[in-house]
Amino acid sequence: MISNRTALVLLDLQPVFMTSARPAASDVVSAANTVLGTATALDLPVIAIRTEHSPDGATWTLNMRRAASGFAYSADPATWFHPDLQLPVGTTCLTKTRDSGFYLTGLDDLLGYLQINSILLAGTSAELSIEHTARDAYARNVRVTFIQDAISSQSIRTRNEVLRRMSDQFGQQSVHSSQIMQRLRGLDVPQLIGR
Repeated sequence: MISNRTALVLLDLQPVFMTSARPAASDVVSAANTVLGTATALDLPVIAIRTEHSPDGATWTLNMRRAASGFAYSADPATWFHPDLQLPVGTTCLTKTRDSGFYLTGLDDLLGYLQINSILLAGTSAELSIEHTARDAYARNVRVTFIQDAISSQSIRTRNEVLRRMSDQFGQQSVHSSQIMQRLRGLDVPQLIGR
């Protein structure tokens, strides 16, 4: 059951992370837009988080430092939100430098301020940002519902494995973007994991 104190959280829906992801960027963004329409209709808070690094290396990960090569700089248009993503007016936009949407972003405080205890989670990639954020949400007693068709990964199989693992370990459920309205109205819809 999705709580009435729910927010939609979108992670890394940026071209820089979506060029070789599956499903294709256009499909993931389309599914995200479906959920954004539902969130807007129901006046749910929308939080969009993107990864951004500084060219001087101050925010680079260990792998980036080892390779002496960074990416996702603010001046690069591929680092901005996907141009087809229809973020509504009033969207809270945050930036991050690590996989988890909770790491030094202010998301924890924002959810507390808004009295949110449940999030709808979508974005890229399943095995990195999505999984890390979902685990951190669980540690904070925030329920997570994954929007399966609005989540990409290196492959569909990898995405489904991540979502199945999160369901088995933490009871976090996955639904299709078209089912969100039903879920928010308290109606039962089937889980999709692995389909």
